[in-house]
This record gives sequence, structure tokens and C-alpha cells, in this order.
Amino acid sequence: MRLHLTSLLFTLLLLIAKAYPVFSQPIPFNKVNSPIGSFSGIVGGMAQDKNGYVWFATGGGLFRYDGYRFKMYSHDPANKNSLFNQRLETVYIDSKGIIWIATWINGIDRFDPITGEFTHIQNDPKDPTSLSHNSVRSFLEDRDGVLWVGTWKGLDKYDSETGKFQHFQHDPNDPESISSNAVRKIYEDKAGTMWVGTGSVWIGEDGGPDDGGLNRFDKKNGKFVRYKHDPNNPHSLISNKVQGICEDSKGNFWIGTDGDGLHTMNRSTGLFERHLYNPGHPEKLSRPLVNNSSTGTDHITFINEDVLGGIWIGTLSNGITHYNPETGRSTHYVNEHRDSGFPDNSGWSFCSSRDGTVWIGTFQGGLFRIDPYHTVIPYSTIGSAVNTFAEDQDNNLWIGTSAGLIRQDKTTKNLKKFVHDNNNPSSISSDIVRSMLKDKEGALWIGTADGLNRFNPSSNTFTRYQHDLANGKSISNGDVWVIEDGLGDSLWVGTNNGLDLLNKQTGFFTHFINDPIDTTDITGIAIISLLSEKSGNLWIGTFPGGGLNYLDYKTKKVSYFLTGMSVSDLLMDSRGTLWIGTNGNGVFTVAGSSLNPVKFTDPGSYLENAYVLSIQEDDQNNIWLSTASHGIFKINHATGQSTLFSSKDGIFTNNLGFGAGHSSMLGEIYFGDVNGFYTFSSNQLKGNPAPPQVAFTDFKIAGKSIVSNWGGVLAEPLETARQLSLSHDQNVFTISFAGIHFSDPENNRHLYKLENYDFDWRETGFEKSADYFNVPPGHYIFKVKAASNAGVWSERAIEITIASPWWRTWWAYTAYGLLLITGIYATHRFQKQRVIRAERERTRERELVQAKEIEKAYQALKSTQAQLIQSEKMASLGELTAGIAHEIQNPLNFVNNFSEVNKELLLEMNDEINNGNLNEAKIIARSIIDNEEKIIFH
Repeated sequence: MRLHLTSLLFTLLLLIAKAYPVFSQPIPFNKVNSPIGSFSGIVGGMAQDKNGYVWFATGGGLFRYDGYRFKMYSHDPANKNSLFNQRLETVYIDSKGIIWIATWINGIDRFDPITGEFTHIQNDPKDPTSLSHNSVRSFLEDRDGVLWVGTWKGLDKYDSETGKFQHFQHDPNDPESISSNAVRKIYEDKAGTMWVGTGSVWIGEDGGPDDGGLNRFDKKNGKFVRYKHDPNNPHSLISNKVQGICEDSKGNFWIGTDGDGLHTMNRSTGLFERHLYNPGHPEKLSRPLVNNSSTGTDHITFINEDVLGGIWIGTLSNGITHYNPETGRSTHYVNEHRDSGFPDNSGWSFCSSRDGTVWIGTFQGGLFRIDPYHTVIPYSTIGSAVNTFAEDQDNNLWIGTSAGLIRQDKTTKNLKKFVHDNNNPSSISSDIVRSMLKDKEGALWIGTADGLNRFNPSSNTFTRYQHDLANGKSISNGDVWVIEDGLGDSLWVGTNNGLDLLNKQTGFFTHFINDPIDTTDITGIAIISLLSEKSGNLWIGTFPGGGLNYLDYKTKKVSYFLTGMSVSDLLMDSRGTLWIGTNGNGVFTVAGSSLNPVKFTDPGSYLENAYVLSIQEDDQNNIWLSTASHGIFKINHATGQSTLFSSKDGIFTNNLGFGAGHSSMLGEIYFGDVNGFYTFSSNQLKGNPAPPQVAFTDFKIAGKSIVSNWGGVLAEPLETARQLSLSHDQNVFTISFAGIHFSDPENNRHLYKLENYDFDWRETGFEKSADYFNVPPGHYIFKVKAASNAGVWSERAIEITIASPWWRTWWAYTAYGLLLITGIYATHRFQKQRVIRAERERTRERELVQAKEIEKAYQALKSTQAQLIQSEKMASLGELTAGIAHEIQNPLNFVNNFSEVNKELLLEMNDEINNGNLNEAKIIARSIIDNEEKIIFH
């Protein structure tokens, strides 16, 4: 009986899941808070400038917003160029970037964002060409660049050259004048025709219930064609209080008034079709039910079209309506309906930024952001944890849960549950289903917490393969985490206690169990992921911390990778790249012939340390990963960039299941969690295609913000600047920036790099700024890359030149060069002169040495000559002596002759002594002595 009731309850849950397979949440309204919380008073108007900023006119001042930071402009009594009044009605930005602000009762403020100054424009009773009234409600710049202003006293045309206004006011006697002076809305359609909505529901502004109307204005002749309520004509306006005007992309012309006043107008015939609220069919096209219980008369405040063609209708007192022209259905959002997702009672102002984001401001000071592209991922409730999926050979979907196995018929969508029965050995072995596989023969295998099962489709029974302590060829463990095809008639089975190879014919298992002693064995205890190659080689993911193993089927040798990590899932994609999911270390890939895993990186994403639960590939070759704490990632196959789907997309980020993923043959992706599963196709989750608009929001030097023409740094506003010129002592600076994309700014990514200074791209923190200190002089390019939450990237750059100090400028270096050349020349000349002098000195010294040598040689020659002469004299003397002795035997003659010779020698010796030649004198003296001895001898 208990089993029957459980089955009945489960069947009821499945019928609910079948009836509502896609649980679609309401449109998510993202509340945007001001710097001080909610905005003070009404959010009266919104506009986006050319730099991407959105401006808000509120009851508490003017705000500029980039998705991350607000800049507030308020009234300063001490500054005449500040905002004139805090209470603002609306804001408008013209084609030149000038911001026009309508105050409640204080005229117009014209704001130039370049100078940061406000110019006040007000009515002067003495000047008929001044603003017609200080209560301004709307602006429009037409296609000719002319600014039109709607006031309490009619329509004004502004001459930007003279600053004067031309007035178009109601004249009771002129049916071609404007129908009312209370101008609420000015609009120009695609044909260039101007339309003016008039009439006010507010006390003090209205001229009675008949006052107002819609006007078609001919700018050439200044005449108006009026369209007003006619109680006898159901194709006239239902009321004359016109504030909503819109021409949609299909050419439909929408008019909104007070009361139940939603209309479409045929501009050719001038007839109106009323779209009245039907309480029996609130989903039909209409505004919300009129609610006059709040302050003021309930009326349509705006009608606008979003980027996808949806029509938004705002009301003063009963929320907003979104109309989908494709389905023909309206959805009403108001605070009283707690499930609507819109926590307010009014929709006062509307703006659609260039990225398609819808902005809605309310009368109570609320501001909300909506992304029309946003899709909540469909979710189906099962009532128990979904662990695995498979499709059988008949394309039926099988869902493995923690409370049994479910089969969904592909045609009828009927559901059947299979549970364990202790009394039936042909039932599934356990209700906890962990893994499934349709093998290459088409058989369905189911891994449970108590063994492996093969499903027998003919009998709807199961063949069990369970652990048997007495049988060494039985499965090694009851917990079967993963199943994979093997070669031939075999099946790989990953268990809580190692890897098994099943022979399907014999039913026997071969065990590959980790042996702590054998370092060549499979690492890890539990085998939680497997992937076989055509060759039979096997990739093996282990837990805990055993890393990735690669088993060569022929040699049975194992290679080891990612040691210390747990490998949760493996996928071989259609291009042959192996994807490896880890538990806390992100994702790795193996491509080409190399077996070495490479870390997959996507700067600025959360993938770096993700805990991957499952990896799938869709029919467009994109990779999808479910993770333990972040949500679901999509990796674009073409760009390699990731997109995160999380709680904002309907994902319960902490509930996704381990290994609970599947890619169906129809291109759908399945991910299970603790209570059901998500189903989607890649086409459903394309996301917002608009790229971010990168803006430079501030530039500071040494902590001080600069403006254009400040010290020559900026020649133009920072928002449009392409170059910054800094002096050498301005090398400590901060650049603030923003990738402006309002779809989901919290999940936008920013990277920056100062080229020629930074080696790699840097990630930003919350501040969205880059700080640089003591940057050397040189030429740099500062680059910012920003990605939206949908993974669409854009880039912007600005050149930064840091000048060298004067002593390092070109002219300084020129002077240095000239001085160096002069110095080199002077040094060269000095060295040359010194060399010449040295050479002369050396020459002189050589000449002196040579002279001394010559002198010495001369003296030696002279001495030799003297010796020769003396020798000749002595020889002559000898001959004379012999002759005398021979011829003259008389001694007296002998003595006389020697006496004559000695006399000559003495004269000679005297000359030598006078000349200082003592040596010669001594020689002569010796000769004289010899002569005397000869005389004595004889």
C-alpha cells in the first residue's frame, strides 16, 4: 500500500512536470538604487548621451550613471552655474551632446558636459521672445536640428543662434492653433510629422475635462490639426489628456490618454481604435485596469517599444503592461500582484538605451532596469535529485534520480518510473541512480549505488551486476560512478574502488585497482569520469586527488597528468579536443598529438578555479559546463570566451548535480540539480548581442581629476579624447573607465593594459580603474577591453605620451651632442699638440743622442788619426835616427837632431794642452821621454 501511494504521488508530480515542462519566471525587474538609496521623489525623465551614460532627472537632482557609479548634480547656492533647482521634470539630450533639463517651475537648465556649467533659461515677462512659461514638461529636437519645448503656455521653438523663442499657443478663435497650452508630449514620427499631446490631469494645469487633445503640427505654416474626444464617435480619442505617443517598428501609431485610453491611430483617416481593458481576458491588448484611488487621475504616462518589438505601457496608478505583438498577449505588472516581480504601482518614465536595456522610472522614486533579451532557463521539477541522463535507441529520455529511474516517452511524453523492489531480483538494484550509458549496440546500462544494471526493453526488467565478496570476477564495488564503451564486447566501469572492465559475454570483471605500492598503477581510489578513444586507450578521471590517468590499452602502461587534482568529467568535442573538468581547478584541454593538458583561461571570468560538475557540447559546437557554485558556463567555440548563466537566469547555483549533464540528439542541453533539471537549446540563450560602449570616466594626476585644456594634458573632453600629453613629473596617474552595458553590469568584465609598460592584460576590481606610478617617459597606449554578461567584447584605446624632462629633450641632446663634439675636437687638438710636442722632444733627444754619438765617433776618429800621425812621426824618427847613425857618426849631430825633434814635440804638446787634449799631450810627452833616453843611451 505504501509503495502504491508513493507511486501515485510521484505520478502526480510527473504529470505536473509534464504539464508545465517550462517554468518561466516573470520579467526580472532589476532595481537600481541611487547613491543614497531610492531616488528622492519622481524619476521624471531619462536619456542616454553619445558616450553611453544614462541621465536621470529626479525630484532630488540630476544623475549620470555608467552602470557602476552615479555622478550627482545638485543645486549649490554659492555657485550660479550649478543646477538651478533640485525638483526636475524631465531630461533631454540633443545631437550636439547638450543636456536640457526641465525643472518643475523654474524654467530650463542647459548643461554643457564639457564645461560642467549650467545655463539658466527662464521666462522674462518683459521679453516676449523669452521662454513662454517656467513650467516645462517636454523637449524634442526634430530632424532639422531645431529644439522644441513644451510648457504650460504652449509650444516653443528655440533659436540656438539668438537664444530666442517663438511661441505657438492656443487661440480660442483660431481652430488651426494648438488645441491646448498644456503641452505634455512632443513627438516626431518617421515621416517627419510632428505630433503634440496636450491636456493635463493635474489640478492647476488643466483647463477642464475638455481641455487638451492630440495635434498634428505643420512646421512650415505653423498650423495644427486637432484630434479630440467626440462622445458620439467611438473612433475618436476616449479622452483629451494625451501624454503617450509612439510609432512602433511596424508602423503602428499608439496614443495614450487618461482613463482606459489605449489607442492605435490610422493617421491617414484620423480614426482611432480603442483597446479597452477586459477583466475576463486581461491578457488581451489593453492598459491595466484604471485605478483612480491614488493621488491624481490614473492615466497612461508613456507608450514605448523595446528592441525586440515589445510594447510597454506605463500608468500613473496601476503599474505597467508589456504587450508581446508576436503572441498577442499582455502581461500586467504591479506591486499589488506579489508574483509580478514589479515592486511599484506606477510607471512614469521610459528609456531604451542603445544596448536594448529598458529603463522604467516611477512616480514613487523607483528606477528599474530590464533586459528584453533575457531568458529565464526553463526548469522542470521532479521532486528528487537528478544525477544523470541518457537516451535509448528509441530516443526516449531516461532520467536517473536519487529516488529511482524515470523514462519519458519521446512521442506521448508519458512518464514511467522504475524503482528497486527487494522481492524482485529483476528490478533495478538501487533507487540511487548515479550514471547511465547507451552502448554502441544500443543497450542501456545503469550505474547505481549498489551495482551495475542492464535494461531489458522487451520485459522492462534489469540484469544486475553486483559486488560479491566470494567472487573475484564480480564488480569491485557497488557504487558505479561512470560507464564507458570499451573495445569489442567490453565495458569500462568506474567504481568507488577502482576501474573495472566488463566482458559482456561472460559477465566477468577485470579489476584495475589502485595499489599504493605500485607507482605504475592507476592513481586515485574512486573513478568518477572515463573517456575511451577509438584505439582503445582510456582517459581516467580519479577522486580524490589522483589526477588524470591515461591507460595504453595494448601495453597497459599508465601516464599521469594533473597530479593532486580530482577530475570530475571528460568530454571529447566534435573537433577532437579533450575537455577536462576538475574539482576546484577549472578546466583543461588536450588538443593535437600532445597528451599534456593545458589550462583553459578566459581572463575576468570565474572559470579559473571553478568546481566543474559536468561538460556538454551543443549542436553549434559550444561547450557548456555546470559548476558547483557559479552556475552554468557557455564557452563560445569560435571566440573561446565564456558566458555565465546564474541566479539571474533562474539557476539555483548551489544546487547543480555532480555529473548530471546530457546533450540530446535534438540539440537540447540538460543539467540536473537537487530537485529537477534545466532544459534549453543554445538558440534560446543567445543573450544580448550589443557590445559594451567603453568610456573613460576620469583621469587623475597624483589624485587630482583633470578636465579638458588643463595644463595641456587634454586638448578635448576625456570622453572623446584620443591622446593624453603628460610632462615628466605627471607620471603618477589613475585612469577610470567603464564598459557601459546595462543588461547585467554586475557581471560585465573589464581588462586593461598599458602597452609598452604592462606585459599582460590586468583584471579590474570594483573600482574599474588603473593606477600607475613613476611611469618612465615614453609613448604608451592604454587599452581597455570590456565584455557584457553575454560575452560580447569591445575595446577602446587612448594614447599617452609622457614627455622627457628638459635635460632629456631632443634640443638638450642636440646641445649635449654639440658640446660633446666640441669637447672631442678640443681634446683631439690638445692630444695632437701634445703628441707633436712629445714627438719633437723625442726627436730632439734622438738628435742629442746622435750628436753625442757623432761627437764620440769624431773624438775616436781624431784620436785614431793622432795616433796614426804619431806613429808616422815615430816611424820617420826611426828612419832619421838610423840614417844619422849611419851617415853621421858624430854624436853632436845626433844630439842636435833629437833636440830638434823634441822641440817640435814640445810645441805640439803645448798645443794639445791648450786644446784640452791631455791624452794627446801625455802621448807626446812619452815620445819626448823616449827620445831623451835614446840621447842618453848614445
